Amino acid sequence: MTVNEDNKLISEMVAVLAKAGISAQDCELAETYLNGQAGDEVLDQFERKDLMTISCQLVDEAKKITEQVKRSRTRKTCVRFFNVVYAIGHDTCRSLFWYNAFDREEAYELDKRIVLYIAIHIESPGCLFHDEYSCLLRMVQDQPENLLEVLPSLRKEGGLYAAAALAAYFGRKYETPGEVLAEDAVLMEEYEEIILRNFDEWLAEQGCITHQEAIATIREKRQAGTVTGRIEISSSNTKEGRRFQFITSLAYLNYQLSDVLLAVVRTSAAVNAEVMLDSMGHIYIGDGGSRTDIACRGMDYDGLFSIEPGLYICWAARARYDQILVRQLEKNQESYLKVMEREECRRLVHICMRAYGWEPDNTLVLDSAEDVLTALKDVMQNANPSLYEQTVKSAKPDYEPMIRKLVADTPHAELAREYLRGNCRFSELVSYDEEFGDGFASVYYSMKPIVQKFRKHCYDPEFINRCRAFLVLRKYQRVKYDTEDDILSGNDDLDPFFTGLDSEQVGLAYQLQAFSLIYKEVPKSASNYDAVTGNYVKSAEKIFSKFLKENQGETIKAFARADPEGRYLGLHILGKEPQKYKKEILGYAKDSSRLVLYELRRILCGQKDWEDDVRTLLNGKKASERELAIQVFLKWQEEGMDCDALLSQALAAEKSAKLVTLLQRELKRQGKYKSDTSM
Repeated sequence: MTVNEDNKLISEMVAVLAKAGISAQDCELAETYLNGQAGDEVLDQFERKDLMTISCQLVDEAKKITEQVKRSRTRKTCVRFFNVVYAIGHDTCRSLFWYNAFDREEAYELDKRIVLYIAIHIESPGCLFHDEYSCLLRMVQDQPENLLEVLPSLRKEGGLYAAAALAAYFGRKYETPGEVLAEDAVLMEEYEEIILRNFDEWLAEQGCITHQEAIATIREKRQAGTVTGRIEISSSNTKEGRRFQFITSLAYLNYQLSDVLLAVVRTSAAVNAEVMLDSMGHIYIGDGGSRTDIACRGMDYDGLFSIEPGLYICWAARARYDQILVRQLEKNQESYLKVMEREECRRLVHICMRAYGWEPDNTLVLDSAEDVLTALKDVMQNANPSLYEQTVKSAKPDYEPMIRKLVADTPHAELAREYLRGNCRFSELVSYDEEFGDGFASVYYSMKPIVQKFRKHCYDPEFINRCRAFLVLRKYQRVKYDTEDDILSGNDDLDPFFTGLDSEQVGLAYQLQAFSLIYKEVPKSASNYDAVTGNYVKSAEKIFSKFLKENQGETIKAFARADPEGRYLGLHILGKEPQKYKKEILGYAKDSSRLVLYELRRILCGQKDWEDDVRTLLNGKKASERELAIQVFLKWQEEGMDCDALLSQALAAEKSAKLVTLLQRELKRQGKYKSDTSM
């Protein structure tokens, strides 16, 4: 199909233009061009229009059309449509195109693709990140010289586009920093000039009356922070914040090649360091570890750029740039320790979070501060064990962050807090079991990292035991998983866990509740489910057999009142001495839990001298009792006992369709069932 014959697609394209407010005259000119009746010379005749104001519905319509560039038979028409819309809107037409068109569709002209790609990605964060620069270089076959071919066109669109291209050019060509070659000197001057011009305009917009003096100082390759002073920026997500980041990021990428660019970065740090740092971790050209990758190269940036060490340490800890933290611990130990003071840490975290565009509430600040403190402790533990021993391991932990997470805001919350602080007993909380026992529904997934991070640097086992006991009280279903190592790691010994509960004088009922929680937390989909749960039962058997020996009556009652997993464990323990606990064992026949009945069946199958008792179950009122008895007799028959008559009578008398089917199937399998053919 030729372009002229593709009338349906062209009609859709012209309709989109009309809906976008393009004049009838330009729509007619567009149709002529799309049909191939005019060449590229008519593109200069279109009236310019801002296309960023069109409706979302129209944006979607246009994207459905431009996505067809992927199809070879419509590609030529789509390219012409691209040329028309670009001629009308230039960089404002970016929202009309299928997202992947600019970096993957070589049918579009390279300079226009680059303009729109930069425009799309620069809009929100205010700078191009590593992935965008990588893609930009792929668009020119990873040959920085190819960027120079489109530079004249980019200049026409404004300094933003030319500067981004120059940043990629210098960043890729000079991966190993050194003197700029004479052939690139003029380009570097242009690069510097674009940044200075933008910085001058930005300072003026912020009301800096000394902006001209500041730029003159920078031209002299000196930091101008004393001239500008600090400028408050509400966040990096505002228009002024994004432009500030653009200026800073472009200067940072090649500061090693230019003292002017270095002076810009230093001045930006003085103007507003936290906003400057906001995007620095995502901006580099080349592979990770390149000269512009701050995570690998920024160990001394606090000194190089005159950033207050405490702020820099806090920022690096939030990003988990451990190499930076190791170096800062080495050379700025006093500042490092200062950030580890909880109030100072929270103050700095609040500053950093505001720079990211958030107005964080107190909870967010507290949570983020704990993450920062964990990062600082982790690094210190590895990099300076003796200092860690002195400042962390030997110090009394701050329990309040953990307590804040564990205790919900309920009427008796303060009593729970006092227990966790060690000021009252577990037994004083028992009366409020239902109040506390909500299972942590609102923070189910967030508790694990919180508990484990705290536990990593908490050297107070008594507090950890109180936390575990309180987690049991609250019926938290990941009680062991979140306070111990991974449940599937092979560490299936429950002795330490229950020893901790014993130390807190946690009663038998709650210890059984703890077992139920631990048992249920093993994923049934796990390949080693049977092995892990089996080891749990084996380990718990020793623990709870001791209770049975010391207080038989109370323990038997507690077994019967426990959750299904606890009842199963209790029955398993009683089954070790079946003759002694025959009455109690048979009492579980009315239990509704499949787990319990499975264990009871196992026990009964081993007690053929209990035949009369199993016969009684066979006549029970509950279907579950009769099913249990049927399964036991079927098992005995498999083992050689003659239960044929008994099972035939049961089949004749059974009213439950499920049990009738069970009997028929199993008797047939054993060759004992003959269908009634007399009907």
